[in-house]
Amino acid sequence: MTERTIYDLAWREGQAKPALEIRIDELPDEYQGRWHDPVFAFTKDWVAEKSFGKTATLWQWGGMSVNPIPGAEPGWSEFIIAFGVPETYLHGLARHLVKKFGGKARITEHVTAQTNDGWAAFCHIEEGRVWREIGPHEWKTDGLS
Repeated sequence: MTERTIYDLAWREGQAKPALEIRIDELPDEYQGRWHDPVFAFTKDWVAEKSFGKTATLWQWGGMSVNPIPGAEPGWSEFIIAFGVPETYLHGLARHLVKKFGGKARITEHVTAQTNDGWAAFCHIEEGRVWREIGPHEWKTDGLS
């Protein structure tokens, strides 16, 4: 396991981004409390496959949602936006999570990124490695890349 401090996260204030919504209330039991795991697994594979060497960051925000997700009731959702990766990454991640989560994930809207809305970084790509946040500005990679 490697740990390090990272301050330079990918973010563009005011930019409209597609948002991948995950209906947390209705995830399969195996992913309850562990919904990040398939995100990290997909990202690790994607970075290796694409030989991606740029800097990128995934951000999350949670809230109640009534967006249409087939078979899902209104409930708590986590939304993911990504900076620094091509939009095709998010679409690939969405397809991956639809399979893993039994259809309880999809790109439902575009949001305008505002730091004061409470977005939190949870996954960072730098130098071809995928990093998981473990504390404020503290990140680790342990078999993720």
